Order: sequence, then C-alpha cells, then structure tokens
Amino acid sequence: MNQFFFKVNVGKESYIWLFVVGTVLAAIRCSSIHNGVYLSTVLALLVLGLIWYFVFYYANYKIADNKLLIKTLEGKKVLI
Repeated sequence: MNQFFFKVNVGKESYIWLFVVGTVLAAIRCSSIHNGVYLSTVLALLVLGLIWYFVFYYANYKIADNKLLIKTLEGKKVLI
C-alpha cells in the first residue's frame, strides 16, 4: 500500500498578510496599549496568529489506495 502525504505550499504572501493585519490590529489597539491594557492586545494578536495558522498551514492531503484524503477546517473528505 503506497501512501503519499502532501502539505499545502505556503508562499511569502501569507507572511505579508500576517504582518499587514498584525500591524493594522496593533495600530487600532494603540490607545489601549498606552493606557496599560496589554492583555486584550496580546489576546487579539494570539487569535490572529491562530487564524493565520489554520487558514494557511492546517490543511493537508494524503493519497492512499487510489483515494485522495483531504483534511481541512471543514473536516475530512475522501475523493475517489
């Protein structure tokens, strides 16, 4: 039984997306940071990082027994 695993090829565009959105989020939260409220900003950036991970890195593909198995956020799919 041959099995082949494939990860999603993530380009540098995803890192640019993360940087731009993170910068915009930090700029929006700037007034909170100046007032000493750091926890909400850290949590917002953490959520941003998690969203980025699941959108760009979570999906993977596997070929086994002439079937394509796809794992994404929506769940697992089997294509023949």
